[in-house]
Amino acid sequence: MPHHTNPPPVFPPVPPDPPDPPVVVADGNHQINDAIMAVVGPAINDGLLAYYQANGATSGDMQDAELQFLLARVEVTVQESLQGMWHIYLGARGFTGSLDDRRLAFWVAGGIP
Repeated sequence: MPHHTNPPPVFPPVPPDPPDPPVVVADGNHQINDAIMAVVGPAINDGLLAYYQANGATSGDMQDAELQFLLARVEVTVQESLQGMWHIYLGARGFTGSLDDRRLAFWVAGGIP
């Protein structure tokens, strides 16, 4: 009696793995600057000054105007840095994460005070 062997099973070819998604290496400052420019225009300093003034600041100096903008929105009982005031203000608005995360989310959302 002859010895029969079954032929090996035939499986469909395995499709290749999908390509990996592109790696986006973004510089945090680049992202935040893009988000700010989307709200205030391409001249960031002039745009931010105009933004702060449109939202209650009276100073013609950007840093002083930023401070006035934040002081009108944040109740501070101790001397706080601008970064600390932004963290408090954005946290009260519901933004979470690091200060950079909060600032980015704020500007991406349109910078609505």
